Amino acid sequence: MIVCNKCGQSNVDEERLCRSCGHKLQSLRGQASEDGDEAVPPASLADERIGYRDLLGQEGYFRKHLEAWICLAALGGAAVACVLYDTLWPLGAAIPAVALLAWLRKL
Repeated sequence: MIVCNKCGQSNVDEERLCRSCGHKLQSLRGQASEDGDEAVPPASLADERIGYRDLLGQEGYFRKHLEAWICLAALGGAAVACVLYDTLWPLGAAIPAVALLAWLRKL
């Protein structure tokens, strides 16, 4: 039986969506420990074991969000420079650079 982590409804193992609320079910099959005990659920964002380094690390949950905000800040800084110096070259240089960075990083 798979228990929905949103509403707590028990569902059969073959179900992909909860019969009660329609939430996607998370299967723990294949994650049983070596001694045959019950499977340990994966860590979630609400879990106390996750530190900020795990969220912003190399494969962190918020890593791409942080990179996107940095790109937005770079474009904003170039726009402010254009207004202050009454020229367009900072924005003309920043847009292709940020677009190339976003394309390479798959933001």
